[in-house]
This record gives sequence, structure tokens and C-alpha cells, in this order.
Amino acid sequence: MKRKIQKTLAWLLMLALVVTVLPFGALAAAPEDKTIIDTTKPGSITVTKYQTVNISTGSTPTHTGNATGTTNDAVTDTSYKPLNGATFKLFKIADADAVEKYYNGMDNAAYTLKDAANNDRFVYDSDTDTATFDGQPATLIDTKTTAGTDVNAGKCTFPGLSVGIYVLKEVTAPDQITTPLAETCLISIPMVNTATSSNNGNAEWMYDVYVYPKNHESTGTLELTKWDQNDLAFNNSRIATFELYKKEFQADGSLPTGDWTPVTSTSSDGTTETLLTLTTGDDGKIILANLPANLYGTQYKLVEVSAPNGFIVNKTPLYFKVTTDNKITWNLTENDPTGLNNENTGVVGTPTEETGPKLSVTLRNEQLSLTKHVQKNGGTEWKTDEQYRLDDEITYRLIAYVPRNVTEIAYEIKDLPQIGITDSALSTDYTVTYGATKDSCTTPLTGDGYTWSTIDATGTNGQGFKLTLNDNTAAGSFIQIIYKAHFNDKAVIAGDGNVNTATLTYSKFIGGSDDKYTITDEARVYTYQYQITKYKDSATAGNELATGETVSFQLLDKNKNLIDVIKISDGVYRVALSTETGLETMTTGDQGKLQIQGLENETYYLKETKTIDNYNLLSKPFEIKLDVTRNTNWTPDGVYKADGQVVKTYDKTTFDVTNAMGTGTIVNKKGFVLPQTGSMGYLLFCAVGIVLIAGGTMLIFGGRKKKIR
Repeated sequence: MKRKIQKTLAWLLMLALVVTVLPFGALAAAPEDKTIIDTTKPGSITVTKYQTVNISTGSTPTHTGNATGTTNDAVTDTSYKPLNGATFKLFKIADADAVEKYYNGMDNAAYTLKDAANNDRFVYDSDTDTATFDGQPATLIDTKTTAGTDVNAGKCTFPGLSVGIYVLKEVTAPDQITTPLAETCLISIPMVNTATSSNNGNAEWMYDVYVYPKNHESTGTLELTKWDQNDLAFNNSRIATFELYKKEFQADGSLPTGDWTPVTSTSSDGTTETLLTLTTGDDGKIILANLPANLYGTQYKLVEVSAPNGFIVNKTPLYFKVTTDNKITWNLTENDPTGLNNENTGVVGTPTEETGPKLSVTLRNEQLSLTKHVQKNGGTEWKTDEQYRLDDEITYRLIAYVPRNVTEIAYEIKDLPQIGITDSALSTDYTVTYGATKDSCTTPLTGDGYTWSTIDATGTNGQGFKLTLNDNTAAGSFIQIIYKAHFNDKAVIAGDGNVNTATLTYSKFIGGSDDKYTITDEARVYTYQYQITKYKDSATAGNELATGETVSFQLLDKNKNLIDVIKISDGVYRVALSTETGLETMTTGDQGKLQIQGLENETYYLKETKTIDNYNLLSKPFEIKLDVTRNTNWTPDGVYKADGQVVKTYDKTTFDVTNAMGTGTIVNKKGFVLPQTGSMGYLLFCAVGIVLIAGGTMLIFGGRKKKIR
């Protein structure tokens, strides 16, 4: 430098020119102190041009750092890459004297590209390739086009620039750039670089200036939100993924006949292209920003490839178009780019083109459910397990969710009872209804809306039923099946109970493979038993009935009505079914034991009809009060596995009495009998009586004869 700095203060220099994200900036203010500029030192302007390259899966990407003219401000956002083929012209509008006066505060003129009335001060005539500033000719210094490879890609440099004020203007861009060119900007040589750590806290003059203008291709933004069937957005624990494909429209408005091109993501070093995988975030959203279009527009298809287990994946593509006027058009299909035929039934509502380039779409995925219950014995409550007497009517309920696109998938409900249960629903004793919630299934589903068929008994399973839906009447609702059943002669007494299992099988994909999910749920029904032991005189060991001694009883219900029974073995009986011809009496077995199976928790009576010799019959029926407490242990499991979701996994059942059997004792007492003194005394007594009667008769008639005479 030829002149010395007149005054030195730490806050001497401030930012003179800020090159922002899209515009290059305006001239910066000079330091407050008079500053000497080396007017003989040459400068340069290096341009690195960027374009949007990667579709953003979040907000629209921006280069947030201020371009102060140094190499430290190079764009590092991988959503951009250097662009070759952009042409710039550099004009000079003022010389070194004007720069010195401006920075030294001797020239109060503002260097801007527009005046107070918002009129252009700089005017470029593309036909003559000339320009003016405030009506005065601007000197064309040079024309450069960005070029290069690797680290030099997208660059052009204007070297050997004398001190002065320049206008940099982009005049052409490659064909794919359809948005406006970068804004024209003012640059001074030199510029003031503010004090930073990189220059040890000293403001300095900068003769080599670097600028980083960015252009976008014509772009749109698609915001996709994933909902479940309850209109709740997905989150970090429920994630869906998508892939994006595109085709470029031709000049005649048609699409090429070839394959769709996968949209890829470019690595930060520009060397690797990978398939762009889109994943929903914590708010259930995917934001596809910077969706580019070619000269005639670009059609995209978004394809869902995965969803959380249990959710139906809708592989029907979502089609949309980005046009060169920076708009998104909805309701397109692959073969009808101008129609209204987007066929993805998971779309909530009908998206339309919004103001500006953004389109919001909500796509619903549905996870199905199935619950199986048995009705409380004698009540209305629905339970996962209950107890009944043999031949009692048992009421079951199934509730399943029906997806909105049920006609596009496989959907089947099956119900299979254990062999000890007979479904009367196999005939007509059932109802099928639907409603918006589990508790509002009151609307009958007509016979045309579903198909009902029986499933043959096999092995340990009894005969069951199957239901399939024929239309979408109940789509988006819950379907409820209520049917009747009863125990049969193969019912399990106590133990693990009698199982009735329901399954819902449905497709994992719409428009995909035949893979299916299966939800399983079950209810268990128990029946109990009671055993008495008959004693003589007292309920002590050794007083049980001896071998060959038996006592007979009738079984009565709580209202003392007779209950018929079926003999299983000596001393073991069960309640007779209504279809059987039962016995009215039961006889004790070995050691006076009598076991009765197929009972519920209730009060019963045993009426003794025959006892052993020399013992009295019971004066009234013997009361049996059965009150078995059970604990059915389930492991709740709401997680879908490879083969489906187990809503409840059965572990075991425990009872408060052994084998779920109530016990009691009955004691008979000997009768009261008058003694006999012997047969001879009895005859003598009778003879004396006869003689006395005869003697009296003779005395009466003998006396009458004497008087007559």
C-alpha cells in the first residue's frame, strides 16, 4: 500500500457488501475513518453457480450463511450442486476515484440498482448487448460461462479487475432452469471484509471477491401426512416409507412409453446416486420440496413400500405433476395426465392445487382389530371367560374393524369352537350388525352384504363358521357378530376350560403380494363339578358306606325342579343335555361317593330317594352351594408378529378348589322301631280275649230266655 492508514480503531471497518442467498447484495458502507485504497492492485470476481439437485425431504433447503465474498462461504448444502452452462456479463459503472470517495464518505450517493421510485437504474439491452446505469453507458468488461469439473464445476472468473464498481448480471441459464435468473448485483473492488477469527479480528480490504448465486429448477412441494383409521398421525413408533419415480413430459404433452425413472439422491461429493427413500417423521409427514420439472413438466409417482406391522400397505401409486410455472397438479394417472383419475383409495378427501407450488395430501393406512367375548352368565356384561352349566345357552360376540378399502383386499372372519362346544349359529341363530364404534354396532348388515358358511369339525375342533364381506357397506366401520352356542357331551370339565377361537385374516398389501396378517382372539368357558361322600351316623373315617351299600338321589335346581342326568360310571354323573334321555336318580359309588359334573356356580339340591336298611331318609333335600373361584391368566399381546397379532395369549387357569370341584358330606341316622316280646305270648293274649268275649255273650242271651218263660 502506498499510503498509510491515518487512524486505527478496533471498530474501524464494518461490512461493506453482503452477498445473500439469491441476490449478490449491495455495496457496503465504508469504514467511518478515511481509508487509503491501493488503486494499483488488481482484483477479481469468481462466480460459483449452483442449482437444486436433491429433492428435500424436509423444509425447502436454503444456504443460510451470508456470502461475504470469501471462499469460506461456499455452499455446503447437499441439496445443491454446481451448475455449468450459466452465462454472466460484467459491466463497470464507476472507477477508482468513485470508490475512494464513497468509502471515505466524500460521496453521499447511494449505489443501488433501483431508485426511490423502484425504477431500474441499470438497464441491459440483450439485442445490442449493451447496458446503461442512470442513463450513462456501462462498460462491458467480459462475458463468462460457468464450466469445469469436480471442485471447479460451475465456476467462472473475471480476473485483472481494476479498482471500481461493477454490475454482475446473469444473462442465460441451461434449459432445465425455468425460474428467473439470479438477481443482478453490485460489487466493488475492493470490498471490506469484516473482522473475524479468520483474519485475527482485523477488518481488511478484499480485492478477490467470491460469489455463490443459486438458481432453482421449476419446483413444487408435496406435503404428505400419514393417518391411521382413527385419523391420528403416524409418529416415530409408527413409520411408513415411500419411493419416488418420475417421467418427463414431451413437447406434445405426452409421456414416454419407457419405464419410470427412480428419483435418486446425490452424495455430498457428487459421486454416488442412491434411490431416494422417504420416511415419515414424528408428525407422520413427508415433505418433498424442490421437486423439479423439465421444460414441459414432470410427472411423479409416489409408491408406499412399507408400513408398521398390522397396517395395510397401499401400493397404489399417488400421481402428481410439477409444471414449469412452479405449480403442482393433482389427480393424475399414468395414462391420463390431464384427467381426474387418481385411484389411491387411501387418500383422505380430494387434494387440489393450492395457491403457490405446495400440495398437501393425507393418506390413510389402517390397522385392523378383532375381539372375542362371552356374555356373563345371567347378565349383560361381556367377558373374556365365564362359567355355565351343561346345556345352558352361551352367547358369544365378535367385533372386527372393516377397512375403508375392504373390497380391494382379502378379508375373512372365522370362528372355531373346541369340540365340547356346539355353535347353534350354524343355522340361523346369529346377528350381523355394524356401526361407527365398537359400542354402536346396531345397523343390520343385509344378507347380500356378506356370505356365511360353515366349517366342518376336524380333530379337536367342533363345527364353526366363516364370514366374508361382499361389498363396502360396512367399510370404515366395526362389524359385530353375536351368536349362540352350548356345551355338548364332550365339554371339558374344569381344567383349561372350553376354548372358542376367532381369527381375522386380511391382506398386507393393496396392489401387492398375497401376504396376509392374521389376528387371533379367544374366549374360554368353564363348567364345574360337585362331589359328596355319604356317611353312616357321623362324618368320620370308617363310617363311609360299605361295599355294596348304595344310596339314591335326585338332582334339583335352585327352584327344586328335577334335573335329568347321564351316568358316566359308577357314582359319576353329568347333567343331561336337552337332546338326551336322562335318568331321574343317581346312585352312590364306592365308599358312598357321588360326583356330579357340568354344574355352574349356583345352588342345587340333592333329594334322597333310597337309603340303606335301618337308616332314615333325609327329612328334606340337601343343599349344594357351588361357588368356585377361578383365575384365567392371559398375556396381553398387542404386537404384530410374523404370523399375525395375538390379542390374548392363554397361560393357565387356577381354581380355589382342587379340580374345580366343590365337596360336601351327607350323614344318615338309624330309624326308631318298637320291640316285639315273642309269638307265643301274643297267641295266648289273643285266646284269652276270645274266651272272655264268648262268655259275656252267653250270659246276655241266657238271662233273656229265663224271663220269657
